[in-house]
Amino acid sequence: MLPDQADEGCGPSTSEEDLGSISAERGRPALPHQIAWTLAGNLSYAVAQWGMLVVLAKTVSPAGVGQFGLGLAIATPVLMLSNFQLRSLQATRASSEFHFADYLGFRLLSSGMALLVILAIALLSGYAAATAAVVIAVGFAKCVESVADTLYGHLQSGERMDRIAVSMVMKGLMSLIALSVAMWISHNVLVGVLALALAWLAVLLAYDFPAVAKASRYREPSQKPGSSSGRVGLSPRWGWPGVLQIGRLGLPLAIASLFLALASSVPRYFVEHWQGEEALGYFTALAYPTAAFSILLSAFGQAATPRMAMFYRTNRREYRRVVLMLGAVPVVTAAIAIAVLVAIGPVALGWLYRSDYAQFFPVLLILLGAGTAWSLASVLGYAATASGRLAGQAPVSGVVLATTLVASVVVIPSGGLIGAALVIFIGGATAFVSYLVLLLGKGNPGYVTVP
Repeated sequence: MLPDQADEGCGPSTSEEDLGSISAERGRPALPHQIAWTLAGNLSYAVAQWGMLVVLAKTVSPAGVGQFGLGLAIATPVLMLSNFQLRSLQATRASSEFHFADYLGFRLLSSGMALLVILAIALLSGYAAATAAVVIAVGFAKCVESVADTLYGHLQSGERMDRIAVSMVMKGLMSLIALSVAMWISHNVLVGVLALALAWLAVLLAYDFPAVAKASRYREPSQKPGSSSGRVGLSPRWGWPGVLQIGRLGLPLAIASLFLALASSVPRYFVEHWQGEEALGYFTALAYPTAAFSILLSAFGQAATPRMAMFYRTNRREYRRVVLMLGAVPVVTAAIAIAVLVAIGPVALGWLYRSDYAQFFPVLLILLGAGTAWSLASVLGYAATASGRLAGQAPVSGVVLATTLVASVVVIPSGGLIGAALVIFIGGATAFVSYLVLLLGKGNPGYVTVP
């Protein structure tokens, strides 16, 4: 059971039926409506990303897929740190002092610095020129995605998940088409990644910014109720006091995100070091169901986070119920996926990728279990953020990273891809247990705000 120090004293229990009526009374879309939109957007985006991996696997060698996987493994931890989890701060309104312009200015500054770090890593790590170029291109694409995430955060704070969903559908479809055409013409991973980045940039400029501009009926967090001016300025705002305050508020989550991203990426570094780019290519394609689990679950988590934060302040029983509902999602999904894979297994791998991928079917099954463990840990992470437990997440993620590092050193050199899959499972299980300990800890942290 989750923390309930202020349980029934926080208000009466709210039924499913009452939740919809309360949402309507407060001008909020009902939570199932929010989840449906977010699920549609995230699911279409997950399918498109998987489609891109299929295109890469069919048009270039596993070594080429490995270059793409290495780019993700390097760029993702850097961007997770530089993102400072601004979207979570926006969605939960952890501070009422900041406007969209402040968050956008911070994100542009931090993403620019992240791109410089990725550039330095690619050039100074001794990779071949072609591999370094792909890593840099992936970093640029992820920076574009990072800026879009700030716009999503603003829309999410107003619970406009429909506009986020439309953006994700457009982004997934356009990036799949762009990468497919580029790979069909060039058979070059760098050209494909650049086409992907340009597609994301086009959606950002043509739809995402106008979507925020049109959301004029949403008040900024600090705007008084009843104000007639709800339009959001799209120009970023930089001011060192604000930048430092946002950084201080988001730093615990940034460190936690960095450590968790490293925990996910460290096995890939070891695979590339001990097995080479070709093995990493196989592993990247096989590991995508783990990422798909995360994307699927984030649909529910993102839609529910603003509501969970509200329930944590007003009704702990409903807060716990939403958390338990989210936890059921990866369990049910994993059960269905395992049943399907056992039935069609290696045949599906050969059809989706190429026949040589079928030999790694056991790796896929282990990775599916790992994805379930990580998804359950993510549910508890959403719950911790909604409850204001920000500072405690950095030590939790540090434990997960340390465990993954030790397991990688011990298991991967002799265990190969199966060993790498087991390491990811160990990391997910450790994350789940650690977040559970954080949530069950004594004491009520209240809700964290900037003084």
